[in-house]
Amino acid sequence: MSTFSNQINYSIPTPSDWRNITASDLISNTHLVVGQPGTYRSGNQDCGAVYLYNAASNFAQITTLNSPEAVNNEAFGFSLVSTAKDGGLSAYNYFIAVGEPARKIPVPSNSSYGRLRLYGTNDLSTISNSNIVQTLSSPRAGTVTGVRFGCSVGLSAMGNTAYMAVGEFNNGLTGGSFRDGAAHLYRVNNTGDGFDYVSTLGLPVVAYDDHKCNEILVEDDMIIVSANTSTNGAVVQAGDVYYFTYNPSTGVASAASSLSRNPVDIVTWDRFGSSIAMDKGVLVVGAPSDGRMGSLAPSYAGKAFIYKRSGAALNLVTKITPPASFNGFPINSSRLFFIGIVTGK
Repeated sequence: MSTFSNQINYSIPTPSDWRNITASDLISNTHLVVGQPGTYRSGNQDCGAVYLYNAASNFAQITTLNSPEAVNNEAFGFSLVSTAKDGGLSAYNYFIAVGEPARKIPVPSNSSYGRLRLYGTNDLSTISNSNIVQTLSSPRAGTVTGVRFGCSVGLSAMGNTAYMAVGEFNNGLTGGSFRDGAAHLYRVNNTGDGFDYVSTLGLPVVAYDDHKCNEILVEDDMIIVSANTSTNGAVVQAGDVYYFTYNPSTGVASAASSLSRNPVDIVTWDRFGSSIAMDKGVLVVGAPSDGRMGSLAPSYAGKAFIYKRSGAALNLVTKITPPASFNGFPINSSRLFFIGIVTGK
């Protein structure tokens, strides 16, 4: 078993027990970007902020990014993702996409929510709000009320192109059913300095309290969308994860496929899909509650499911659980196990 020889604790400028860290990403193994959507700014609560750290300097903070407006409850930094240049098309060496899903959009009358801020830069050490190259809102803003665009975002560069998927829930794509969700697909434009809308990927219709699009990944030509509070059949909040493949040349995507798991693993409050991570064709999906929300027993709580890609399919390989004990102490309150998963490249 390998161990880390050094521990890095990076500090958040405005710590508080409720100002949650909801998103983070490692850029080219050189920089760490962290979102904190609950911070105050200019007297307004939950404005949010994003912090950038330099790995080469023991993760010293470089800068703080804020939404250009300071308004209540916009939750800037609720989701974020980054990518480094991979080919010759992009005008920038780095893109950072930051969601602010609670930001009110005054079209037609503050009935839609959410924006995505896209930063483009060639030098992460000097990035600031002047590097915002594009601001996106939902393709359905103004026509469907209550959208939460930017609740999740995925971004992948492949050769001379790049694709981005932005999550949104309660968008009415399936007739206005509460908390339905979709992912909107974008492709980098011809000048490489922004993204153009391609299509909207709808998710299957299931029962109340479903698709929040809480996590999205874009990995090569595959898009993975999780809905951790989805009702699976008659099983409340068991969770679902869907995936699409798309043509990198055209952006045309397949219909949604659902990750399979054994019936015994589909349990109430499982919240399958609370975290997802993928690298080199291997997908890891966390189910932190494991059917035991509100209970400390039994000792095993939480699972991670491992899938491997074969062609356009993702096939279940195995599942893992936390140990029954660690250093002699029983693990009987690990409902948060597998709530956050990362993979290394």
